[in-house]
Amino acid sequence: MRETYSGPLSLATDNMVWNINRDKITERMTVSPDQAWSVAGPTPPPAPPTSGVANLLSDKMKAGRWNPQASDVQKELFDIFKKEHNMK
Repeated sequence: MRETYSGPLSLATDNMVWNINRDKITERMTVSPDQAWSVAGPTPPPAPPTSGVANLLSDKMKAGRWNPQASDVQKELFDIFKKEHNMK
């Protein structure tokens, strides 16, 4: 780059921001928490509706629901693994 251009130069990195207007270009880095989802917002979220919400599942769909416990589904795999690795 420097062989053909000698003006101001910045190479982008994560969280870099350029503010560009007619008068100047400002380069800066954002300030952000690592885990933004753990930061409380300015107002609490609204409560979910408690009435007036239609159940979108028909009785036929509800009857066909399969809702096993995860431990039941994986028990056979765990037993095989334990046997192969001499675990009790």
